[in-house]
Amino acid sequence: MKKLMLGNEAVARGLYEAGVKVVSSYPGTPSTEITEFAAKYDEIYCEWAPNEKVAAEVAFGASLRGVRSACAMKHVGLNVAADPLFTLSYTGVNGGMVIFVADDPAMHSSQNEQDSRHYAIAAKVPMLEPADSAEAKAFVKAAFEISEEFDTPVIVRMCTRIAHSQAAVELEERVERELPAYEKNPQKYIMAPANAIRRHPFVEERTRKIAELSETSPLNRVEIGGTETGVICSGTCYQYVKEVFGNTVSVLKLGIVNPLPTRIIKDFAANVDKLYVVEELDGIIESHLNALGVPCVGKELFSPIGEYNQTTIRAAFGLPQPENVTLETEVPVRPPVMCAGCPHRGLFYTLAKHKITCLGDIGCYTLGSAAPLFALDSTLCMGASVSGLHGFNKAGGADSEKKTVCVIGDSTFMHSGMTGLVNVAYNGSNSTVIILDNSITGMTGHQQNPTTGYNIKGDPALAVNLEALCRSIGIERVRVVDPYNLKECEDVILEELSVDAPGVIISRPSTSPSASAATSAPSSASSAQSRKETDNMETKNVMIVGVGGQGSLLASKLLGALLVAEGYDVKVSEVHGMSQRGGSVVTYVRFGDAVYSPVISKGEADFIISFEKIEAARYAENLRKDGKIIVNSQMIDPMPVITGAAQYPENVLDELRDKGVFVDEIDALSLAQQAGNAKSVNIVLMGRLAKYFSIDREKWIEAIKNTVKPQFVDVNLKAFELGYSY
Repeated sequence: MKKLMLGNEAVARGLYEAGVKVVSSYPGTPSTEITEFAAKYDEIYCEWAPNEKVAAEVAFGASLRGVRSACAMKHVGLNVAADPLFTLSYTGVNGGMVIFVADDPAMHSSQNEQDSRHYAIAAKVPMLEPADSAEAKAFVKAAFEISEEFDTPVIVRMCTRIAHSQAAVELEERVERELPAYEKNPQKYIMAPANAIRRHPFVEERTRKIAELSETSPLNRVEIGGTETGVICSGTCYQYVKEVFGNTVSVLKLGIVNPLPTRIIKDFAANVDKLYVVEELDGIIESHLNALGVPCVGKELFSPIGEYNQTTIRAAFGLPQPENVTLETEVPVRPPVMCAGCPHRGLFYTLAKHKITCLGDIGCYTLGSAAPLFALDSTLCMGASVSGLHGFNKAGGADSEKKTVCVIGDSTFMHSGMTGLVNVAYNGSNSTVIILDNSITGMTGHQQNPTTGYNIKGDPALAVNLEALCRSIGIERVRVVDPYNLKECEDVILEELSVDAPGVIISRPSTSPSASAATSAPSSASSAQSRKETDNMETKNVMIVGVGGQGSLLASKLLGALLVAEGYDVKVSEVHGMSQRGGSVVTYVRFGDAVYSPVISKGEADFIISFEKIEAARYAENLRKDGKIIVNSQMIDPMPVITGAAQYPENVLDELRDKGVFVDEIDALSLAQQAGNAKSVNIVLMGRLAKYFSIDREKWIEAIKNTVKPQFVDVNLKAFELGYSY
């Protein structure tokens, strides 16, 4: 049975099927959903740890006891977990242990673009890299086999375009493993120098053996095409190369990216006239080839910055690009903004009003740095606001202490802020630390944390009392303010800055804004009959664009599930994180007989479904010359328009029509309101799209019933019918 799954969901399914017992993680885009989906399986104990170091240590403890375990984190989270990782390489494992790290090329929701392959090399542990959701599940199971066979933790490297892309995955049964008796082994697990010295030669020999495995493992494979050009690649780059070249070039696809093989690379290179290495971020595979003396073309042609797509691959190889639509009208940018009613707004307003220097931290409150507040002066890493404020004040003296604060979220404070506050108390700076307590981990999608009173499954749990915690580590002045009460905010902040003592202000609304319920659920697997093999078609591309919060993810999930049910090969790609907060968002849906890349590049979109007027223009360059735009006539001003820095280009659809673009404009908001819920704009537009597809209307209806939560089915069916009959 097959099901359309996010790469992260496929990883969770792999954990379930592999018999994993314990998963501990800290949420971080683009890795968060691995643990959220794993928590849906009652057979797996899952938790949100305070930080990634703790998560890795919990996974180690479970492995030590003899069960299969895992932890997941984003790339910068591996920095935090590096301490246990390097010594874990020496101790090895008892039960298999796998660390999932999700890199973020192009920094969709991250503060840097680091390449996690360096950690695998430095720690001397194997790393696998899947290229789609199906491989993500398969590689999880392979990783546990390698972990236990070679006595090593294994890293599985994801990236945004794999973690947040969907593809069909074959579901299999779980294989349970009995809990073995625990046997003490101090020489292996107590890393005192005398034991560690004996373990290092084991690590080197293990690396040699895994390198030998990579020579013959089916995770590395050669695809013979034309012999004039050969390409070595891994992960999502494989999909871009195959999308552009098909079978016209030979490809060595690497699934084991550390340690890298030698013989198969040399053999592959000997059978092609010219060899290219296509890898995002750093030239690690290229450096390996250089060390082997194998001539290749790599970073001289391909940038070490950002992510690739079909356009970048064609450009690098000097291939023609598809014709696309171009506009002269300047479309104002749409940066993400704080959510409506966000309690942080009042606090930042007060800081900006008094021109108070403010060191920021990692979280959605980083948006306080943008227009119209411009309230932040720095953002570095988790917890750095508190430590940085102490250093800033030690350097600046009393004058600095009277006009400088830091802000840090409740989850980030529990992650890394506590130790910085201990330093403030111990080493004595008159620093004012503001904890933005919205009682949730907001940036990554509203996960629980140790201050919320609930665990990952929503069950009641111990809630850390922030006031008591701050006092217990030496801060005597702890105040709580309601950020919706601007006068209270102002009075308390100014008072604390005037005092010659360290202090903590907890910004906590007296009544929290109610969170809107999600309107989607994982789609059920299809039992529909596949299309006949003779029903061939070239790949079709649908872009769904709009403003964060309009429901583009549900629309893409619905469309993807429908197309899988129709027997197509389907790839769906989406971006989670910061842009979802009122910024410009885009999802890609690609379907056909054989689809590789999850993204749609310039001149490739057959349809652009736009939830907002100028978003259609923003992404028009991706449209084919003969493509179609279905657009909601709604106008939502981006922040530059609100602040007067730019004007809303109201006639942009007319410019598209003047260029011969087919534009189907529909008042989807009014139709959604007529259906009974303004949020059903997404389904109104899906109804309109259905008019251009040859798929039976009844199958769309069935897909809606399988995709949305039962309580929202009726209103969404009405919305679909109104769009369909418009």
